[in-house]
Amino acid sequence: MSGFYHTEYTNTEIKRLLDIGSRHTVKQINPPEDDINKVGSKISNEFSANIDMAEQKLKEVSSRIYLFEGLKPREALSIVKNVQFLRYSLQENIFVRGDRGVEIFFILSGAVSAQNDATDRVEAGRILGETAFISRAPRSQTYIASEANATAIRFEIDEEAANDASAMLFLQLYINLSNALIKKIQAANIPLGDRL
Repeated sequence: MSGFYHTEYTNTEIKRLLDIGSRHTVKQINPPEDDINKVGSKISNEFSANIDMAEQKLKEVSSRIYLFEGLKPREALSIVKNVQFLRYSLQENIFVRGDRGVEIFFILSGAVSAQNDATDRVEAGRILGETAFISRAPRSQTYIASEANATAIRFEIDEEAANDASAMLFLQLYINLSNALIKKIQAANIPLGDRL
């Protein structure tokens, strides 16, 4: 399924993705002049610790993520990749309209909102970005942290992990996605007056 991924990124997208990675995955380290290998090892260890922490946190909250309904925490972790724990400053971009990406965000604390529509707010305990995973289309909206120190877990569904042993896990994931999309479509079709 890797053919679905769009790999032609604009220079702006590449710069933004590299910037996100540098801000959220590795702490700034002042290297000792005489032992650069120790510094490289320290950066690698801190990066690994962040991944381990993010994966552990994802296991802890997987039961609250509708995508993983019906899956055990270790099963949920077996079908994801690139798991990261992120902390955002007030008004910091979560993702930008037009970005190509398949990352899904689970908001742990705080809230995020659409940049041009503060009523489109995603609170802690909800996910954001799953539509891009399904459609492979560029992001349709810019989302920003609407509270200081909002935290999230960012992950991707690892379609390359799909095999005979994991087929039922992916089937459950896609059933969960379908059910959620049906609910969103139904909610969008309810006249505004009926929602109040």
